[in-house]
Amino acid sequence: MQRFLKYASMLDVDFVWVHQASTVLESTLAYSLNSIGVKTLVVEAGVGMRITQDYCQRLVNGILNLMSELWMWDGPVQPVKQPIVSLDRSVSFVNAEEPGVFVPTVRHSDNVRKGEIFGCIVDALSGEVRQECVSEVDGLLFTLREYPIVNKGSLIARILQEERR
Repeated sequence: MQRFLKYASMLDVDFVWVHQASTVLESTLAYSLNSIGVKTLVVEAGVGMRITQDYCQRLVNGILNLMSELWMWDGPVQPVKQPIVSLDRSVSFVNAEEPGVFVPTVRHSDNVRKGEIFGCIVDALSGEVRQECVSEVDGLLFTLREYPIVNKGSLIARILQEERR
């Protein structure tokens, strides 16, 4: 695992979360590669349901950086940022309890406090707040839904719990 953590840290990403996926869908490239014995890193790029040109450029630079470290690329590479790495810290998931339109009040990568409202789900017709989205922990908001339409159960956010001192 240490080798893959080293590789992930070379990809110019903001955050590396090492965890066992409970399921990997059979229709994915990761599943196919794992099934033939190829260890696989999965990158979730940017904010949920959105990818930007800037983030894609960072990831390409990171891939070139990794290839350079493995002696597969001898072209120019920009310096990469060292990511936050989580091996065993708790992650809090926030899912929609009601359908509607998700309206965030914070930005991706913000730190939130336990009990803080970071967005709400509103009724599309009346504008009535159907759910306040509240953080259950102090931590880093590393996933924040961008696509506004949510169904009951939709993932809204993931929060990396602050380390205990």
